[in-house]
Amino acid sequence: MTYTNKGTLTVFDELDCYYNPECLVNIISLDLLQEKYYTTFDSEKRNAFTVEAADTLTITFEERTILC
Repeated sequence: MTYTNKGTLTVFDELDCYYNPECLVNIISLDLLQEKYYTTFDSEKRNAFTVEAADTLTITFEERTILC
């Protein structure tokens, strides 16, 4: 899997995002995401990261197995 294209996502417009147009996922650095947004992970509840992107917007990133 190769990701050479770089851009931004509307909701995280100050972060770089890497993508492959032939794949269904984008790659965002968790470290950079945590620098800008309040991020939590509680593996006892579910295998997912929760990001508070705005006062009225919470986004959950769940584990998925996707092959390109």
